[in-house]
Amino acid sequence: MKKILALFLAAILGLSLVACEKEYDFTPMPFSEEDVSGGDESVVDVDLNEVRYFARELPGYAWIKTNGIYRCISTDGKVMAVLQSGSQPLSYIYNGVSIVADTISVNGRTAVSNYRLVDFAGKDVFSTESLGITGFIFSDLSDVISGEAVTYRENELLREGFIMVYRITESYDGVKYEIGTLNTKGEWVYDLSEDHPIIQQGFPCSEKTLAGPDENKNNNMITLQQYISYAGEKKLYFIVSRGGGGTVERFGIYDLETHTAAIANTKYTGHGNIFYDGFASWTTRKSAAIGLYMTATAQLYKMKGDGEVSVATEFPGEVISESPSADRYFVRIRNREERTEKICLYDQKGVLIKDFADLHISPLEFVNGYAPCVIGNSEDTYYFTIIDKAGVFKFEPVNFTHDKKESPTLLFDGKYTIIGDTVYDDNGGIIKTVEKEIDSSAPNNGVFRVSVDGKWKYINCAD
Repeated sequence: MKKILALFLAAILGLSLVACEKEYDFTPMPFSEEDVSGGDESVVDVDLNEVRYFARELPGYAWIKTNGIYRCISTDGKVMAVLQSGSQPLSYIYNGVSIVADTISVNGRTAVSNYRLVDFAGKDVFSTESLGITGFIFSDLSDVISGEAVTYRENELLREGFIMVYRITESYDGVKYEIGTLNTKGEWVYDLSEDHPIIQQGFPCSEKTLAGPDENKNNNMITLQQYISYAGEKKLYFIVSRGGGGTVERFGIYDLETHTAAIANTKYTGHGNIFYDGFASWTTRKSAAIGLYMTATAQLYKMKGDGEVSVATEFPGEVISESPSADRYFVRIRNREERTEKICLYDQKGVLIKDFADLHISPLEFVNGYAPCVIGNSEDTYYFTIIDKAGVFKFEPVNFTHDKKESPTLLFDGKYTIIGDTVYDDNGGIIKTVEKEIDSSAPNNGVFRVSVDGKWKYINCAD
């Protein structure tokens, strides 16, 4: 899994308490070649490797900016849609749809006038104007648009085929907050309501940072920060914490399919991990010290969708990397008396898979069942290989050169590994060497990028 994960959406939430009586299709809208209303065959000065780099699926589409205008271009080179000046994509294109913002200039600053869900042909599925709502819940609405600095954003909920929306209605006697959910076909899954389970569980719904009573200081007011993030398996975390990411005041789970919400029986946030096979899991760290020498142990927590949290496993060291499916953990174990440390691979039950005691090894996360790692020795000579979930090397570690003034860095997408300026295949063979500095983002669809004279150049590993 690429470094993801947790996409925090600044909280503006609230949704509807009574489950809908209708039955809705929870399957994302698939892409169909028959839906294409004829791509524009006109020539556009764009690198198809750039399209491939930004596409989230193959075959697929990506927004590419040329001559100040965003175009939806297919990975086979067809221009499918052109956005009007002032319109900007705010998400990648998933299942043939994307979120777009129409912007205007207000006192020299860029502001959003309308949010739209558009298909790959540029047609509106729905918008804030057509629905009569305030906005979409998909990222921090206080700073979504920043002139030309707009960046694409991952949006796992949209990838699943849904968008949560909200409406704020103000009057002299108060403010009404409502939230609902639509699928990417424009059908309401849950209608707008001020009685959503999340609101009923004490989660505020506002575009502003709220103030609330400090339970530990005689009801003095404190700043409360609100967050929501997609947690996998059609579940979302909702969190209320003291401002600046401080102490968690409330931590819960919302299940999109059952339309229920539950407060976890802990204030510890495991929001960095997704649900997998019915559970969310995360690890905590306990430290001990003798002099300046620190040791640590880690606890693996598991949480059900009903909010029940329990300790599943205790590891004898600090978890430094794990698999996205939460079934493999690289653990650093330090011996205080001997002043030594080693890396071991464990499963989620705490069973030792592999002890790398004889190697100075630095592993990364698993991607598609494999994890790249660097192995060093006392002479600052480095090797790299790829490890499977059984702890077995996929190939004999190969030596690589690097600037010894800096630690080597790896980029890995599950197939290709980039170390410094060299690209390797999944058997450790050198594919190519690039003289320019490579971007620190992992390759996508086999494409990486380098900076050339202040502009990005996209390179296909297979070329």
